[in-house]
Amino acid sequence: MAHAVLQDRIGRNPADRVKPPKVVRPQMKALDAGELSRLLEAAKGTRLHMAIVLAATAGLRRGEVTALRWQDVDLQAGTLVVRQALEKTHATGLKFKPTKTEKARVVSLLPLTVDALRDRRLEQARQRKLVGLALRNEDLVCSEPDGSPLDPDVVTKGFQYLCTRLPGLPRIRFHDLRHTYASLLLHLGVPVKDVSELLGHSTATLTLNTYGHVLPGARQEAARRLQAAIEEAAHCGELPEPDQPLPN
Repeated sequence: MAHAVLQDRIGRNPADRVKPPKVVRPQMKALDAGELSRLLEAAKGTRLHMAIVLAATAGLRRGEVTALRWQDVDLQAGTLVVRQALEKTHATGLKFKPTKTEKARVVSLLPLTVDALRDRRLEQARQRKLVGLALRNEDLVCSEPDGSPLDPDVVTKGFQYLCTRLPGLPRIRFHDLRHTYASLLLHLGVPVKDVSELLGHSTATLTLNTYGHVLPGARQEAARRLQAAIEEAAHCGELPEPDQPLPN
């Protein structure tokens, strides 16, 4: 409509007076290391164990978890490449699409994640042998026993059910596992730029805007280090006294 105004097709833009509703973002929650350990232990033996491990220890989004293929996992190198995501719509059902930034990213894996992936591969082989059906060749890490994609809604509902069975654990969404991954890395001092790349954010600024509130300890540490550097330089005589008093 703004373009139509410039072309003198309409006198004014009627959308100028429209006030869009305020977007209320869901509150972000994150587990601490102890709570995450409890969750991972409780998830063992469930159909969502691998999905939870990938979200909480590799920072994958739900759609990326359900779209991850074995060909993009290198167990020997301990890495995986996030290339696609799975979405569900009323119009098309389950559909693979590019990642949110339309860029692939490489994620280094924890040893416990590599072990879980090895166990998952063996479990899939057993499941498919028991099914005895013609398998879909999707090559998916998190899938139904016949190899078909795992419905993202099933992941969400199954995770919510699992959380209700763990007294004392904060009620979180599946997506909060990704927040947990990022928050723990930042608390451990991993640079924001590196965390941004692991998460697949478009910019480090987005990571700072999303997780800046979990960095008070990092800011205090930065101030402490700067104070120590100034004191050390002064002690070593690297900060000469000014010839004249500094102005007020």
